[in-house]
Amino acid sequence: MIAHQNNFKVLCGEVGNTFVTADTREKVYFIAGREFGERQGMTVIISKVLYRLASSAACFHAHFGDTLRSFGFVPTCFDNNVWIRLSKDKKAYEYVCSHVDDFCIFSRDPELIMKQIKSVFTVKVKGPLNTT
Repeated sequence: MIAHQNNFKVLCGEVGNTFVTADTREKVYFIAGREFGERQGMTVIISKVLYRLASSAACFHAHFGDTLRSFGFVPTCFDNNVWIRLSKDKKAYEYVCSHVDDFCIFSRDPELIMKQIKSVFTVKVKGPLNTT
């Protein structure tokens, strides 16, 4: 509704390197197997989030949020997955809505915001939102 009223374009994307971009909050380690060659038997400490760790989604959400904050976005008080900032011309707000590694940008120039996000993450652009 907001996009329609403000004549916004909508661009959707998916972060491709979701979990390996965020630091883990858990202490995770394992003993290296034979696939590690001469390092077999050594203790390996994991510093980046891995898929299926209990805190993986929360760690990525915090990392993605920090990135959006660095671009001037703030989470709304109603939903911490809806991010908002005043546009450069100060005539409208721009929005980024996220769910885990998927996101939609609502703006007059969503490509600019996508470019900012791509400067940090590997992004698969899914294109405009299909509202039909």
